[in-house]
Amino acid sequence: MGETPEPQRIEISFAPGADGALAEALRAFVRAATPPPADAMPAITPFDLGLEPWAFVDPQQNCEVVAYLDDRNQLRHVPTTRASEVPGKWRRVWIEGT
Repeated sequence: MGETPEPQRIEISFAPGADGALAEALRAFVRAATPPPADAMPAITPFDLGLEPWAFVDPQQNCEVVAYLDDRNQLRHVPTTRASEVPGKWRRVWIEGT
């Protein structure tokens, strides 16, 4: 009781020179089982999809403005000079380019 069984030992012998063929077969198996590294997919931007920011010249403010949707889904027009002040939750509106 409480004794651990002795591990079994298996001996395999090959004909002279066969061990190199076995090693090459194992290398080929490992190469086939390992998928090739995936190519780095470039980042897709809205510009890559043919979209453009919805921007126009506002005659009242006398500057170019960009459209955003705020966190309550209301359309907001922000001057491009103040685009860095836009809250992070607001989403830029894009339109399909021509």
